[in-house]
Amino acid sequence: MNKPLDPYEQWLGISPEQQPPHHYWMLGLKVFEEDQDIIQQIAEDVKSWIQIMSDLVVHFQTTINADRLRVNVRSSPNSILSQK
Repeated sequence: MNKPLDPYEQWLGISPEQQPPHHYWMLGLKVFEEDQDIIQQIAEDVKSWIQIMSDLVVHFQTTINADRLRVNVRSSPNSILSQK
């Protein structure tokens, strides 16, 4: 039987031991990055990558995991920027 897809691990390189990742880590940013343009651009890039990967997968459980990941990535820039 195939191992269930873990998009954090397989798409973002974040191992199960490192989950749940904090917002900076999930976006691949240095901790406490302050440049709002960089934060927004990286978030857009990661969202695009997740969309591409989830479009390639048709398994139901993968869709659920991808949706969870997509929500977490979508909230990351706001969470980071609201701390400023």
